[in-house]
Amino acid sequence: MTSPAVNLPSDNQAFEYLVSPSKEGQEGLFPMREISVVAGAGGSGKTTWLLQFLQTWEKHEQFFGRETNPVPYLIVMRDRSKGGFRRTCRRMHINYHDVPVYRATLAEEKLHADELLEDLHRRPEYSNVRLFVFEGLDMWIPNGNINSFNDVSYMLGSLKSKLEDLDAVLIGTVGQPKMKAHDKYALTRDCLIGTSVWSRKVETIVYVEEEDPKMLNGPRVLTILPRNGMNERTRLAFKDGRLVEIAPITKIPTAQVSEPKLFGVLRKMPMGAPVKWSIDMGIAESTFYRDIKQAEKIGLVFTHEGIRRRGSDTSELQ
Repeated sequence: MTSPAVNLPSDNQAFEYLVSPSKEGQEGLFPMREISVVAGAGGSGKTTWLLQFLQTWEKHEQFFGRETNPVPYLIVMRDRSKGGFRRTCRRMHINYHDVPVYRATLAEEKLHADELLEDLHRRPEYSNVRLFVFEGLDMWIPNGNINSFNDVSYMLGSLKSKLEDLDAVLIGTVGQPKMKAHDKYALTRDCLIGTSVWSRKVETIVYVEEEDPKMLNGPRVLTILPRNGMNERTRLAFKDGRLVEIAPITKIPTAQVSEPKLFGVLRKMPMGAPVKWSIDMGIAESTFYRDIKQAEKIGLVFTHEGIRRRGSDTSELQ
């Protein structure tokens, strides 16, 4: 008995990405005709990161050393108002009028996500769109059943089918409940809100989280997880309303018996407190500026908007 034929994409279609692989044989990011997500708790910086990515990508600039492949795109908002989006743009120094954005109406919020996608694509002004960015994709789950395997699976399946019909790709933002370090999942792909079906049915996952939830306005950790590639992680911090890359945390070798006296002074300071030399530290000013560089390497100090602040070092995060 002959097995039924399976409609598989061609080689060219299967390996089309918004961001190309960095090397031959590796996987790119955000594959065409698929769903990818940017995830994080509220206030983590996922929308900020996404808007910055779109700015880089649409200018055909490199992203993490990879070539970008821009196409016409549209941001579809549901989790914030038009005014809220404009305030975000102003904070990030982005001209609101340069961003193609559409706010779903109350009537449209009653539609299924794939129905709205098709309706938008029929409109002449959006007929050429090939990337749809759904802000608050998890809010389109029928009846808000974020923990329902079947409801989430059906929504993602319907969207995937529609994307194939339209020859388009979708990136959505989704939430993630704030958890204590010991409650977090071992696999970052599973750290999405609700059911585990998200990690099983979406492709690229970008995960933004606070490095230390106890620290106000502290560094963020960005993790990029392709389905079939190596994960990448970098540290970010807010500066002038935007996210900028900062030095990674490096562990002090275990063979190192002693550490700079400055480290002990810093650990007595509250998280997020400004760090600057004073005679009360009991160390020379020249020693302070020499050892502060090592403190920055292990995350004990980070810079936010030009001001050094007390951070969490590697040992404290374990």
